Amino acid sequence: MREKVIIHASDEEPQALSPDMQADKVVLLEFRDHSHFKHFFSQIDYIEAAKIRDAASTISATVFERFQMPK
Repeated sequence: MREKVIIHASDEEPQALSPDMQADKVVLLEFRDHSHFKHFFSQIDYIEAAKIRDAASTISATVFERFQMPK
């Protein structure tokens, strides 16, 4: 993907495990670090496309750290 973002998952029919979750699509992206994340979402073309997406949908986003198994 552009900007070397890794797509781990993209599901158009996710199945909610809890009754309060509502989603018709889930996407899991990986960024190198927080500055990479900020850079990706601050690109002018992304911001313009997001205006269209946001007008047609509701977005829930979560940022989290990769889990590392203790040694």
